[in-house]
Amino acid sequence: MMSILFNLFLLNWIVFGQQPEILTLSQATKDLGSIRVLKYEPSAQDFYHKFIHSSTPVLIRPQSSSWQKSVAQVTPELIEEHLQHTHGKAYKRTMWTTGWPVELRLKFKDFVKHMQVEDLYWDSTIPANSSFLKHLPFPFSLDCQYLVDRFVAPNLLYTFHEASSVFHQDGSENMFVQISGSKTWLLANYSFSRHAYADSYTVLPGLSPINPKAVNLTEFPMVSDIEFYNITTMPGDMLYVPQYWWHYVMSKGSPNIGFNYWFNAFNFYDAENSVNVEEYVNKFANKRKLVSSKIRCSQQEATIADIAMMQLQYKVSEKPFPIYFGSDDGFFYAINSIGEILWKYKTSNDAGSTPILSKDEKSVYFAGEDSNLYSFDAMNGNVLWKAKLGDGVTAAVRINMETSVVFAASLDMNVYAFHENGTQLWKSGPFNGELWASPYLGENFVIICTMAEPNNEEDKSNPYTVLKLSTITGSVIWRYATVGSVFASPAVLKSQKSVAVSSYDHHLYVLDITSGLLQWKLDIGDYCNASPAFSDDGKLLFLTTTHGVVMCIDMNVKSIKWKQDFQGTDVLSSPLVTEQLLLQAVDSVLFALNPRSGETLWKFVSNSSFISSPRLDKYGIIYIGCNDNNFYAIIATTGTVKWVVTTSGAVVGTASFSSRHFHKGSHGALL
Repeated sequence: MMSILFNLFLLNWIVFGQQPEILTLSQATKDLGSIRVLKYEPSAQDFYHKFIHSSTPVLIRPQSSSWQKSVAQVTPELIEEHLQHTHGKAYKRTMWTTGWPVELRLKFKDFVKHMQVEDLYWDSTIPANSSFLKHLPFPFSLDCQYLVDRFVAPNLLYTFHEASSVFHQDGSENMFVQISGSKTWLLANYSFSRHAYADSYTVLPGLSPINPKAVNLTEFPMVSDIEFYNITTMPGDMLYVPQYWWHYVMSKGSPNIGFNYWFNAFNFYDAENSVNVEEYVNKFANKRKLVSSKIRCSQQEATIADIAMMQLQYKVSEKPFPIYFGSDDGFFYAINSIGEILWKYKTSNDAGSTPILSKDEKSVYFAGEDSNLYSFDAMNGNVLWKAKLGDGVTAAVRINMETSVVFAASLDMNVYAFHENGTQLWKSGPFNGELWASPYLGENFVIICTMAEPNNEEDKSNPYTVLKLSTITGSVIWRYATVGSVFASPAVLKSQKSVAVSSYDHHLYVLDITSGLLQWKLDIGDYCNASPAFSDDGKLLFLTTTHGVVMCIDMNVKSIKWKQDFQGTDVLSSPLVTEQLLLQAVDSVLFALNPRSGETLWKFVSNSSFISSPRLDKYGIIYIGCNDNNFYAIIATTGTVKWVVTTSGAVVGTASFSSRHFHKGSHGALL
């Protein structure tokens, strides 16, 4: 019996030959894992330099709420509404492995009618005159005229079935955006064209003859040497697939919707006419390397936020350093930069103003709502002296580092100046309006803003809301009356000798700092309790309205460059701007924005609203107090919490620490 079976096996092997090895594409090849994943959108210059020019795929998974919102709004109903009468092509297939599927030309509404019961896959460009184009989420990384000029019409991919593609390469650069469902990609470098048997195509150049679901390794043995990246795109993801990279795509989820943004960054030859695929892609790659790796974008200046690069700027702190803030539990706190409490001092009332260190950093000056100005030993919290004022202080304490004179603006409508030993030098006022705003301290002057009511018919004796005082005597140098009261602190641009204030009359005023004369003003549509802040180069001014509209004002053209409406209720926290980040708290959310575009990079959601303004150290840590009684240390590149110190009251004052530890170029008024 055994002899008969052996003879039958031998006969079968002789007649039919050795059985081929059949595997799926993923089984037959080498898995390189995932490609680089970014949680932010790089600028167009960086995207071109790091990825397009170098032919490097990347998965972009933005944490931006505005991006996620723009993706979520692209619903099947919206697509059908705008494209129902659009003619396009659909393939009568879902699983496409070899050959060419039957192509149908039909209206999109007819595709929708039949797609749930038939194996249809819509794969068609969106006409240039379609109203739907304005609803497409557009990648910030492509927002550059250099790239836009090289665009091909965007392409809609739509199916209600599980689907797969043939193993192929594209003749253009591809930025794919996943709207719903998911796609799993096997992605291989163009250099594997020979292993993909690119020149043995049976239908068109760029389509491999290999069946990715059943690879015959006897017929195609070189396939086993291909190295693949394995990527899954989820809703909101963007995948950059460089030109001529090989890929096999499997779609899951119903409906499965995505877009291709095609563009030709390099026009060396007509790829569609090339029949020698392997030779062509290698020539293309060599010429690509010779082109400049940089482009200019008028919309996006070179300093646009790139969080990955920003991480490289931060250095690890050699040792913990002190941080000072007050809480509405009545305590002044000194903690260190790893979240340990060094000392605290109890007052008789809320302690919500912002402190300041002396030049030698041996003393720290606090003021609070108990109407006292305190000088503490910065190391141990011992009281060196305290001085009684006419009312509480919510504004930041200021100090002249050359003369060591300390200034405090009180709710009693007076400004006080004290010697470092506690001796009062002068008191200026009252100014017919409470002083909630922190004063700006110049070389020999101080600028204050008041809540005086210029339109108050009962009292017109002192309607001035912006005043410049002498630091020597406290006397008024000039005064200006905005139409409405001023709650927020002024911002000063030294290079143009300008001071900017926002008024309750819904206008931004820019005054000459020498004369106090109006240079120009701008209607901003609402009033501000948060203070404005200039960019480091002085070209941009950032401010936030009480209802959460964050705006960027171009100082050269005197108009709003961009604005974002975060729908706040009573925003008091002031912005902090660096070259790469704009930090702004709106209600219970701390936003990190791109200062050039307003794009949200990340957001941190707390348990209550923020009144405190953010501070950033040079090690990449943000410090901010919250009404949930917590003082947070947040990592600037990710928005994740590093540590928390909990007090027994709302932390409404902004923190202070040594200027040696401040992030270079950071701005924003201290409240």
